Amino acid sequence: MKRLLVAPLFVTALASCAADEPRDGTVALTSGITVANMDTGVRPQDDFYRYVNGAWLETAEIPGDRTSWGGFVILGDESEINQRRIVEDVASRDDLVEGTEAQKVGDMFGSFMNAETANALGTEP
Repeated sequence: MKRLLVAPLFVTALASCAADEPRDGTVALTSGITVANMDTGVRPQDDFYRYVNGAWLETAEIPGDRTSWGGFVILGDESEINQRRIVEDVASRDDLVEGTEAQKVGDMFGSFMNAETANALGTEP
């Protein structure tokens, strides 16, 4: 019985979120679901996975340097980019208080990126 209720509830939630109707007149509600990726030609009760992902499966191309592709891969890539920006920002600051986590992260990143010193040291610690 629980299985039968999940799909209609999800579709109802999807329909209510996909409308993008402002609830208070100022902010539009967005669901994060890309309706263009759906294949509405497939009945949800026949193949829910194909219904939700069908158009994306037909059009998506896996980049040549990847073995897989999708939302979680994109999320991981964006997360790495954002983390690097944060660390580079911390490393470029000179107003950090000695001994703080930010100062330690900045110093460690700076020493890691100092290729000249690393090359000069060779295999020495």
